[in-house]
Amino acid sequence: MHNKFATAAVALGLVTLPLAGTATALSPTTAVSPLADASAERAIAQSSTSTALNACDGPSCLGLNPTETASITDGYPCAADAYTPSNQYGPAQIRNSQGLVRLMYSPRCHANWAQISEAHPGQQFWAQNKFNETAQYIVPSGYTSAYTGMIDGYVSARAGIGDRWTNWY
Repeated sequence: MHNKFATAAVALGLVTLPLAGTATALSPTTAVSPLADASAERAIAQSSTSTALNACDGPSCLGLNPTETASITDGYPCAADAYTPSNQYGPAQIRNSQGLVRLMYSPRCHANWAQISEAHPGQQFWAQNKFNETAQYIVPSGYTSAYTGMIDGYVSARAGIGDRWTNWY
């Protein structure tokens, strides 16, 4: 059975997002497409700012697609400068038999999101900040990598899968 929809929770409720083809703009969130592989991430970093559909900073990034959104201050794509933060506990990532989840952070957009790899279709994962804003996503049929929408990155955040999660970063 082909899964055509994924569910994302943001701030005050659940929003069902279509996955057909490219990401579809929805108000106030944007659907996020699965990553085919690591080369897709590198392509994001090399893309021009003219392809960004939205602009945001911190709280205004809630639910937006990190690959289709740019910094409101300089137009630089949010995903292009993103990295997995580290602290005394190590990198912000968690692995279990269902996949590897990383917390991503964009310093230009002041936003976080979760990214999963080595996953199975149907696997749910999430990012949450200390304002209790949450973005979750379900890996669609035919994919092993995906990412959530963004949450405010001005406060600490964490990412999780199943009953496991990272420390706050």
